Amino acid sequence: MPFSKTNSILHNLFHYILIFLTIFSADVLINIILAPESNKGLLLLGYPLYFLIIAPLFLLLLHIIKLVSQFSPSDDSSFFAFWSFLLIFAQVFPILYEYLPERFSGFSLLVALLISISYGIFWTFYAKKTSEAERKVLFLLNQILILSLVQFGTYLNVKYVRELFTKNGLILNLTLVTIFVISILLGRKASAYIIGKNSNDERLDTDDFTDIVNKIKSGTLPTRDWREDKKAQTSASKRAWVFTIFLFVFNLAIFIFVLIFPEKPIVSLVQPNGFSKKQEKLKLDDKPNIVLIVLDSVRAKSMDLYGFEKATMPRLTKWASKTTNYNRAYSNSSWSLATHASIFTGLYPSRHKAQYHYSKVFDELDRPITAEDIFQPLAESNKTLAERLSKDGYYTAAISANSSELDPEFGLSQGFHLYDARGINTPELLPYRLLRPAGRFFAPLTRLYKGYKTADIITDEAAEWCAENQDKKFFLFLNYMEGNPPLLPIPEYKKMYYDTEKVQKARYPEQLKQIMYYYAELRYIDDQLDNFLKSIAKYKWYNNSLIIITSAHGISLGEWGHWGHSITVNEWEVKIPMLVKYPGQKSGAVIEYPVQTADIFPTVLEATGFAAPKGIDGINLKNDDQNRFIAIVQKPSAWVVDEYDNQYIRTLRAFIIGDEKIILSSNGPAQVYNLKEDPEEKHNIATSRMEIVRKASAEFNKRSAVKLP
Repeated sequence: MPFSKTNSILHNLFHYILIFLTIFSADVLINIILAPESNKGLLLLGYPLYFLIIAPLFLLLLHIIKLVSQFSPSDDSSFFAFWSFLLIFAQVFPILYEYLPERFSGFSLLVALLISISYGIFWTFYAKKTSEAERKVLFLLNQILILSLVQFGTYLNVKYVRELFTKNGLILNLTLVTIFVISILLGRKASAYIIGKNSNDERLDTDDFTDIVNKIKSGTLPTRDWREDKKAQTSASKRAWVFTIFLFVFNLAIFIFVLIFPEKPIVSLVQPNGFSKKQEKLKLDDKPNIVLIVLDSVRAKSMDLYGFEKATMPRLTKWASKTTNYNRAYSNSSWSLATHASIFTGLYPSRHKAQYHYSKVFDELDRPITAEDIFQPLAESNKTLAERLSKDGYYTAAISANSSELDPEFGLSQGFHLYDARGINTPELLPYRLLRPAGRFFAPLTRLYKGYKTADIITDEAAEWCAENQDKKFFLFLNYMEGNPPLLPIPEYKKMYYDTEKVQKARYPEQLKQIMYYYAELRYIDDQLDNFLKSIAKYKWYNNSLIIITSAHGISLGEWGHWGHSITVNEWEVKIPMLVKYPGQKSGAVIEYPVQTADIFPTVLEATGFAAPKGIDGINLKNDDQNRFIAIVQKPSAWVVDEYDNQYIRTLRAFIIGDEKIILSSNGPAQVYNLKEDPEEKHNIATSRMEIVRKASAEFNKRSAVKLP
């Protein structure tokens, strides 16, 4: 018997493996329903960690209990109760820690323990009157039930409930609890049906000799045919055996499939957003495939391609030698949502409206923070690049590491057949949610569980996707996040730039470490970009493709006392790389006129043979109009105000006209810098250049008033 009352190491190992496989396969199948996009690498990394780190700690706990209380871990009822406790805790604690308001997060451990202990006690009494065979089946059913309901519940809460303690939130969660209780009660009937026995039949509850003797003495032992009872028990045990072995083989098959065929994980067999594999394959014509790669927080100032003294991205520098390098490229904002919206619409942030929405500082909110407190999504009325291309027959796909600002609820997924912007800590990934709280305290775990897919995962998934769709005409958008804090580089990259002596002598050693870590993260992205570009260079469509590599924004690394982005519109936060490999391009070129991320929209459309719509702000990158007008708009960010002070409750606008940069603030004086003579923006010459300030402001207002057709 798989769950016999024995201290056999093999039997305990079987219990352990079966539980692990059940969790694994249940999560994979739930993944198909909740998030069917490719999940390569996450399952393979997460579950071995769950298996190797969490479960052994639980087994150690069982044996400690055995030593202090003479409890036997192989007592199946208690064994199942403790496993149920662990499973509930593993689901509930990370959810509470992640989604409760910060002031309540300290109670998440206590609440999770109370819920888990309560369920463990409930299980003990609930399963007490069932036979051993029933308990085996019932426990496995309950595992799947717990996993399913908790994950579906989390998914529904995150997607539809903005505040937990609202009427809708309470109704949803009370409904889930009710379903859970009813399902558990039905589970006993299901287990009885599987083994072919009435769960209320007390005659088969035990074959313990002492109990039989006590029943004889008290006269409560019913008259029965012991041979028939023994036969019935044996038959029930065999059916439980068959169910358990079936479950084991089924789960093991899923596990082996994912391990042997990682390039075709089960979750990728389901095509999202209605794009069926039965759809007629599109034949390539003379129009190019488009690959748009947007890095996050990668500033031109720290790249050797743009004159930095350290070789932070040497492979990209080599690739750039055969592309068109725009030396003066700017993001239209210093944060991701606004810039990506400009890329996808060709509009300034002030026109597409996908911006920060400042209301209050985080600490002042007396309720859970919602997305609407922070971001204004891209409205559906904006017709995106993906929508226009998909209408023409392009297969559009997005694989993004940024799972916050690029979440589908913020509108950037419009027009994509495949849009995968899930972070590692998404509700359907148990081990990542389980270890994410620990990652806040232990740096090695934080590296793995930052909340987004690391560059190697993005590269592998993108390469796999290209291999599977090489016979289609497509637009592929990729996003990499390593330049964004927290900066915790892989050791082999960290040692390339870490200087112990300099850190020891530094006035601010921790800040210097962060700068060194940033360089290491750039080098890591560089290698992964190189891996991806090499993986697609072998395809026939590569030479005729349009490939763009840019960044959503830069980052402050101590300049003017700032750390992070979304703070200013100075060069280090908005000057970015912009590399374009045009269809058929064989040699490199360097362009000196200023360009912006909004220019990507018309560039892609015109490269595919379509005219850009009238009234947009971007113009084709190839257009060498020397009168280009670059506009950068930054709304106030709640986290910036919280980190610094109320003077950052301001709207910043910056304009690039020729060599001059004009910065206007809603709560400060105008600034003008000659970037050719003063690239670090140290000398404000606004007092002598007020005419260009008025000219820039008037031009911006004129453009903002243009109505789209």
